[in-house]
Amino acid sequence: MGFHQINFLPIWLAALGLALIQPLSAQQVLKAAELPPNPQVEYVIHVSIDGLTASMLEAKLAGDTAEQYAAFQRLIDEGASTFNARTDYDTTVTLPNHVGMLTARPLWQPEGVSDQHHHGFPHNALPEGTNMTLHNAGNTSVGYIYSVFDVVHDHGLTTALYASKERFNIFEKSYNDTYGRGDSVGEDNGRNKIDRYAYANDGLHAQSLHALVMEELPQTHPNYTFVHYADPDLTGHVHAFGSDEYFEAVEGVNDYLADLMTLVETDPVFRNNTVMIVTSDHGGTDFKGHGDQTMEINYRIPLFVWGQGVAANADLYDLNPTNRQDPGVERPTFSVDVVQPLRNGETGTLALELLGLPSIPWSFMTNAMNVASFQAEASALKELFLPVIWH
Repeated sequence: MGFHQINFLPIWLAALGLALIQPLSAQQVLKAAELPPNPQVEYVIHVSIDGLTASMLEAKLAGDTAEQYAAFQRLIDEGASTFNARTDYDTTVTLPNHVGMLTARPLWQPEGVSDQHHHGFPHNALPEGTNMTLHNAGNTSVGYIYSVFDVVHDHGLTTALYASKERFNIFEKSYNDTYGRGDSVGEDNGRNKIDRYAYANDGLHAQSLHALVMEELPQTHPNYTFVHYADPDLTGHVHAFGSDEYFEAVEGVNDYLADLMTLVETDPVFRNNTVMIVTSDHGGTDFKGHGDQTMEINYRIPLFVWGQGVAANADLYDLNPTNRQDPGVERPTFSVDVVQPLRNGETGTLALELLGLPSIPWSFMTNAMNVASFQAEASALKELFLPVIWH
């Protein structure tokens, strides 16, 4: 189903034989067409920075002589990154994009795909009533919408979700003892898929939530941790995205990231065994909004991957020459006939692959992006190949 790879290698070989004066050897073609295995770790910290606008952060980093954004720069220098990833095609609001990150499903049914693979949850407010879940308020064609938490927990590992917006309790409700699906993988680990859920908010900032994260992670060491920092979004809605107050909020998140990176480097359990994934749910405009999903400033987002085994100072599109395509300024759909850009919705799938686990059942974005070093000679050949179309 979704994001499954069609093998065009025989077509490439034939085309290259006609197009090149000196055709590539079989060994060269293999190197250019295949990607290295992703690193395997025991811990993933998956961070979403709500309202982190790619173009604004990129501009600030270009002139950051005071190193106010040093943690972001470290993510770039020491990891794999892009400032040209995409949100969900149909929405640039908070909750539906986070549902996408955690379920690897788009909001609505992509063209050419059955109705079993989208999440269908457009709501962006507190759940209505005590019984509202992703399963009964989302895609009515499926009875249960699996998540990253299901896969990790059902394989006997531990999970945590730290949120700075109250509406994230939709995840706690959807995957608790009542509404979580029974475990059918090996030993029964129960229906409650999120071992630790916490919500905290300090008005426009998430300092208390971050303090809780930094207090608890060194004690509990969840195998999969999702952390949501809402500071840029909350501030942007009050003072405008791109305002001085907005950038102060981004600087604050930079400090949160610095703390997490230090923890990963110094904690004896996390050290040399952890990858951080950092992305956003949407950007924002100077008129305090981000609801128009057709605006580039809203749908273009950053994506960083940093940690054990991740390629250093690497562009994520360069690491994925045959299976993703940089969209430029365009907004590609999820159609099976469209070569896909990197998206925030596939970060959950990446987290699972890094943990050595299978993809989310019935999800759409099932093939993880590559974050490992790609051989230089293969990267030099990437322009000779048609990109893979995902199906």
